Amino acid sequence: MIRYSKSFVPGTLCALVMTGCTIFPVPETPRVMDFAPAPLTLNRAGDQQPFSLRVDTPVASEPINSTRILAKPEATEFRIYGGVRWRDTAPVVMRDTMTAALRKSQGFKRVITDASPAEADLTMVTELLAFQSQPGSDHSDVVIQLYSEIMVNRSRRTACSQLFDIKTSAASNRLDDVIIAFDVAGQRLMSQLALWASACDGLSADSKAEGQ
Repeated sequence: MIRYSKSFVPGTLCALVMTGCTIFPVPETPRVMDFAPAPLTLNRAGDQQPFSLRVDTPVASEPINSTRILAKPEATEFRIYGGVRWRDTAPVVMRDTMTAALRKSQGFKRVITDASPAEADLTMVTELLAFQSQPGSDHSDVVIQLYSEIMVNRSRRTACSQLFDIKTSAASNRLDDVIIAFDVAGQRLMSQLALWASACDGLSADSKAEGQ
């Protein structure tokens, strides 16, 4: 057993305090990841809808409702990539990405988020059901599943609904390749979402009256 003299211990502690050193390991600062910006132009179906649209933050349960980057190697098990996280919770990242994509597609007169106090004619209500990689023997698949509804705010009626199920293969199981696959899956989802939203044909007379 190693013993220290009474004179050694206070001197050592003083040196540690003065130099800012620690005997405990310092955790590595995690990498903070985000989706790439939406393309400058996104296609929309038909003319611009003459309504304002609010994008609500998607509903999600744990562990999806977190900043962790998830893997799901088995149907009943989640795992977490170490040393890396999303810049915010997955629902907030998705809300911001959807908002940016819908604005760039110009499918609606105005697009805001639920962080804005402004009123809107319509609300996009979504549920994030899957947001993870699925590791295999030599590569991972990234899965994003989102259920979306466009609701007419005045009548609380659902004008359109759609389940989006995106699956993209990564080049390998390496984290950097998995992040690239997340981004590709996100871009595919945004393109499909923007087209679907602008083509919503359930916006009847009551929602048109709100947009005037």
